[in-house]
Amino acid sequence: MAAAGTHAIHKHAFFGSMAIYIGTAVGAGIFSIPYAMAQFGFFPSLFYLLLLTAVNILINLFYGEVVLRTGNDCQMAGYAGKYIGQWGKRIGFLVLISANYGAMLVYAVGVGQFLFELLGPYLGGSPFAYSLAFFAIMSAIIFRGLKAISGVEMGMSALFIAIVAFLAIIGGPSVHWDNFSAFHPQNFFLPYGVILFAIGAVSVIPLMKKTMDFNHQLRNFKKSIVISSLITFAIYLTFAFVVIGITGEKTSPEGIVGLSGILGKKVLVIGSIFGFLTMATSFLTLGLVLRHLYEFDYKIPRLWAWLLTCIVPLLIFLLGLPGFIQLIGIIGAIIGGLRGILVIMMWQRAKRRGDRQPEYSLRLPLLIPILLYLVFFAGLIYQAAYSLGG
Repeated sequence: MAAAGTHAIHKHAFFGSMAIYIGTAVGAGIFSIPYAMAQFGFFPSLFYLLLLTAVNILINLFYGEVVLRTGNDCQMAGYAGKYIGQWGKRIGFLVLISANYGAMLVYAVGVGQFLFELLGPYLGGSPFAYSLAFFAIMSAIIFRGLKAISGVEMGMSALFIAIVAFLAIIGGPSVHWDNFSAFHPQNFFLPYGVILFAIGAVSVIPLMKKTMDFNHQLRNFKKSIVISSLITFAIYLTFAFVVIGITGEKTSPEGIVGLSGILGKKVLVIGSIFGFLTMATSFLTLGLVLRHLYEFDYKIPRLWAWLLTCIVPLLIFLLGLPGFIQLIGIIGAIIGGLRGILVIMMWQRAKRRGDRQPEYSLRLPLLIPILLYLVFFAGLIYQAAYSLGG
């Protein structure tokens, strides 16, 4: 009985760790990916999705090794400070808060729209009002901490997979192969930032480690990172295939909305519930990462750390935002690129300066990190030039 109980605890830790990643990665990006891929072309964009998934897995594994080589709990600013220096800590802080605050803003905007579609016909109101209510409820859960969030993530991750499978089943007969033939080379760069934003959840790697460390399961940490990253890829690919296969070039920026005209209003209801759940779980985890950043890396008391986490994005939200797809692209390409570069630098230095033996250690030729640097630098420069030019 004791052995069976121990096995169940270990299994819970493994799946709980993966759920944290999947629940964070599968957020607003899932609804913008079909639109971005349709604007360039499904099969050319598939190359982006495959390439950036491979890049993302490597970045996740790099950061996982950094976390394992470090004896104390930190967030990105703390790890950057340890392995790169004070300037690295400052950049790590700016990158993490920009990425997480930006993502939380995207989720708040998206949830407001989905709740308005779902509840507006019955309760009235506006997307803005629903976003404010969302901020209030999620902030209360973030204050409670990791145990409250990890339990929610496990149930929601299973539900994500079930809903995507359901949409694939009911939408499969309406898929037309002609909808995959479009190609618009002038939109070559559009999917880059959107996909990078969607699949990236590297900031939750320390939370994944903490979840597995509670139950002495760090030997399975690498497996958890790889499997959760691949499941995220499979969810995105399935959803994009169904949406583009049904709506083609008429795919809406919110992805699911365009399906309702073909598959009926029930799809809009299911999609709105799905949208709310995906963005809510992502908001919670990224909010907790920020709270831990202020608590662990900067020794700010819990109450003030929580206020900084939740009040700042709320104030920015009240000031107004750029367009949904535009915001995702900027966050993904610029902030995601900087974060990727920082993680590679930390990984290279942690190999020499780490203070504990990690449960796994990547051995890669120097060419791999050089190519990753080039991918991130190219995307960062192009998106910056595009944003300034637009």
